[in-house]
Amino acid sequence: MAAGAKQALFNAAMVLLDPGDEVIIPAPYWTTFPAQVQIAGGVPVHVDTRANGFVPRIEDIIAAITPRTRAIVIGTPNNPTGTVYDRTLLRALGELAIERDLWIIFDECYRDFIHTDVGHHSIVSVIPEARSRTVIVNAFSKALALTGWRIGYLAGPDHLVRSVTALQSHTTSNPNVIAQHAVLHHLQNTDGTFEARLQNQLTAARNMGLGVLSGLSRIPVPTAMGGFYFYLDIKNRVAPEPWNCQLRRESHGRKQFHG
Repeated sequence: MAAGAKQALFNAAMVLLDPGDEVIIPAPYWTTFPAQVQIAGGVPVHVDTRANGFVPRIEDIIAAITPRTRAIVIGTPNNPTGTVYDRTLLRALGELAIERDLWIIFDECYRDFIHTDVGHHSIVSVIPEARSRTVIVNAFSKALALTGWRIGYLAGPDHLVRSVTALQSHTTSNPNVIAQHAVLHHLQNTDGTFEARLQNQLTAARNMGLGVLSGLSRIPVPTAMGGFYFYLDIKNRVAPEPWNCQLRRESHGRKQFHG
């Protein structure tokens, strides 16, 4: 257990990476991914997915691999695009990791919020052979609306978990005890009612948002396959009318706009 998925990811980066190690991160990405890699002394390598509907292409991942590549980050549903990776892609990524001796950092924090028939699949269930090189990170923050409670976890091979435990013992020691007991009680007693109600609320909000966005002429409606956010393509948005103004420096040095 960790103080949120963010600490679990940080622990993984600190344990897995040596200075100069490269980590492949499909873009767009959650800003914490490259930041934590850099804190650990590693080098984030971004692979743009925009040309393929935010789905990474295996050939692009292969092109980004160098002798210094240590790991690849896989987030599904993706934050911020909401893209959900299907079984075919996950198997291909797992096979590539095995072939090139890479670690897989698998972030599935939004696994409970799927809005597509593709469904969520853990990479170790799709390709069990990759289990020995996979770090799974998840949190209760999203599924149980417990963001401020900071409770998440990391799962992986025994030797990795032992190293993470040793590292965490000298940082936060453990997530707060109240959150641990609350989550344990939920896991032991839940009948799924709360999760279903939360999912229904988010589905209604998603449908409302898509309805509003469908009325915009120059902004495509996002697929929003997973998660609880919209990632908008605004490159063709209508530019606002330029203001009839000039920038003037006042005698006291302050800049002001005047119409």
